Amino acid sequence: MLVPHTDFPVRPFRKKGESLAGYLCRFYGVNGHRVPYELNQALNALYRGMSDKAATAFDIVQSTISDFVTLDRTWWLDGIFIERCFGNYRCAWRILTYSPVLLAPIEN
Repeated sequence: MLVPHTDFPVRPFRKKGESLAGYLCRFYGVNGHRVPYELNQALNALYRGMSDKAATAFDIVQSTISDFVTLDRTWWLDGIFIERCFGNYRCAWRILTYSPVLLAPIEN
């Protein structure tokens, strides 16, 4: 059973631009622990876009971090992935889409 983040003595905030995996590694590190195996497997399912496991994985992650960090369910579960297979190994990358497209001005 995973211990909710609200039960830990040190509860750092998620930094702007920090990935979910990076935040969880930092969270457990400052509390003197490693990321639990179950949580690591759930993150693996989310990041690899495993559609058969993603909904359960999302629920595991969100229940562990509780209301301390609110995740966007649609971004994690309805995202578009590019998939490639290398032998028996499947890789997936999330396609980031922005609507409207954001452009940075060119500075001289």
